[in-house]
Amino acid sequence: MLSADEGEVRTGLDAMIACYLKLKGPAGLPLIEDLFLKNHDAEFADTYAAVTALRFLEGQTDTIPRARIIQSFHLMLDRPELADLVVADLARWEDWSVMPRLVELFKNADEDTSWLRQPIARYLMQCPLPEAQQYLQELRSIDAEAIERAGSVQALLAGRARGSNAKAAEPGVKDGDQDPANDSEQIEPAADEKDEQAEAELDEAESRPKPPGLLPLLGIPLLAGVILFGVIWLVLAGPGIRRTR
Repeated sequence: MLSADEGEVRTGLDAMIACYLKLKGPAGLPLIEDLFLKNHDAEFADTYAAVTALRFLEGQTDTIPRARIIQSFHLMLDRPELADLVVADLARWEDWSVMPRLVELFKNADEDTSWLRQPIARYLMQCPLPEAQQYLQELRSIDAEAIERAGSVQALLAGRARGSNAKAAEPGVKDGDQDPANDSEQIEPAADEKDEQAEAELDEAESRPKPPGLLPLLGIPLLAGVILFGVIWLVLAGPGIRRTR
């Protein structure tokens, strides 16, 4: 089913990949890499489903070690038009080993991959290594606007994180003596983190070219089918029409 070309089978592909890897373990990753990560001809939706499945497995299970998933995500850097899908994950997992490679992607970005520059700048801003700041200064001369946008998003997320930490540190409840009525307060930081990540991904995706809508995809073939049906009807009904006249 994973290797099939029929579009109907692709429904729920992220869940299918996650189930396959849960059963197969790390030994199943080469197939997923060949089909969806390495494959430059893979559809965007299929590649995104594979990335989503790997994120889920890393965060919710211990089926595949994080280091092995990071190795898989490195393959996406060979596809600059989609590399932004994994840059934020590499920063979150503190994988600074690809920093020089990301800097080269920033420098070589063109009109088709310009949106990659902002997540790379955020990656460098999150990196604690001193060379990250040196790279930022160097890249500012290439695209200062992308650096500034990344800085604005980073400052916003940092402010939210500080607010969440301050709320969590408020006095009044001792460890191990929480009131069940306050359970929602205990989980707010995790919810804020999800909101921050979602907002960052939305901001980084704003400049990505949008795929065609469902109406053009379905409407054009349907219209062509109606026209073709009309032509066939006229051809077949022609003799009958002439006899009636």
